[in-house]
Amino acid sequence: MLHRKKILQVCNTDFYLTRFLRPLLVALVDAGFEVHAATEGENIPDDLLAICTMHQVTFPKRASFVSFSESIRSLRHLIRKEEYTCVNGHNRNASIVARVAAWREKVPINLYTAHGFYFHDDQGLINWTLTLGLEGFLSLITDYTLSQSQQDTELMRQLRLIRTHRIETIGNGIDTNKFSVEEPRESVEKRLGLAHGVFRIASVGRIVEGKGFIDLVDAYARFVQEDPDHVTSELVIVGGNIDNDISPVANRLRVLLDEYDIADKVKLTGIVDNVQDYLRASDLFVSSSYREGMPRALLEAMCAGLPIIATNIRGSSEIITHGVHGYLYPAHNVAACQTAIRRMFLSPQDRVTMRKRNRELILDHYTDISYIERQVNAIMKLFHLENTGGRDG
Repeated sequence: MLHRKKILQVCNTDFYLTRFLRPLLVALVDAGFEVHAATEGENIPDDLLAICTMHQVTFPKRASFVSFSESIRSLRHLIRKEEYTCVNGHNRNASIVARVAAWREKVPINLYTAHGFYFHDDQGLINWTLTLGLEGFLSLITDYTLSQSQQDTELMRQLRLIRTHRIETIGNGIDTNKFSVEEPRESVEKRLGLAHGVFRIASVGRIVEGKGFIDLVDAYARFVQEDPDHVTSELVIVGGNIDNDISPVANRLRVLLDEYDIADKVKLTGIVDNVQDYLRASDLFVSSSYREGMPRALLEAMCAGLPIIATNIRGSSEIITHGVHGYLYPAHNVAACQTAIRRMFLSPQDRVTMRKRNRELILDHYTDISYIERQVNAIMKLFHLENTGGRDG
């Protein structure tokens, strides 16, 4: 019997915790849980510290047996000391550590929130097999999985890596008020120091290999070079890297911009708190990623009224219907991405139609309120089943 609703949320960084997990932590506290969080970093706002107990844990940055063992040992010590009734892991390395530690300490509910499984079509056969094998092992020691993507859920069931009753889809959700605010575009551009009267393409994400930004810059350069005298355009890549997520991709991007002679047409913002403003000042959103769960950036862009060009991968293709909300293209296919950008540029009426359609889809199915509610209900159900003996393990 679980007499205490004491839950530990585990994620890789304070950035992720405060930017993405905060609403869940607050909702769990409101639902009567004692909530703790284990993460790296100390930049936790006071209002969150007032309701949640925070713990510092260092997670591996790379596939190192020694670093994983040290992290698992550290988290096991915390779990043993605090006697959690549920451990909920997020992010790749943090969730691996969390699930193994919870399993070794026999935590009653070992829970994983899958923000996109890490095996994907872009991997070579050896890496795909190894990653799939790791997911298979972890699924054996995990009591329950909350998947953001229905496509991921169905695939894990088809591969028989997770039994049907031990996984459910929770989708994703965003702050629709934040991304629906109407403001004259010209005033937004003025605030941001952006030019007016420009066909602006936006993309959002960490500057890492898997986001495909090299492909996007390549496709944009081809788009500009195809008709340099008649296309007044700009590409804005909103995002960067936190200190413990350093990637050489940003340097490669800058070199590429110089090689293509488009440095004056591409803006790299770094990490900002006003993503919504850049979306409001844009005409088109492109997601060139190779792997996603249920991509928040895509949902935010749609809520802001942008038509979408996205890679045809799990997660993105679950949201985007080709020709309805935008266009899908094969990952890595730079020529196809360029063609889609050109098509959108030449079809202003289609962009207007997609703008309305995309906003309606988000407001109907992807609000943060419904997303958090689904997560809390799923966790409450697990506690109820544990207390009544309804789980078969």
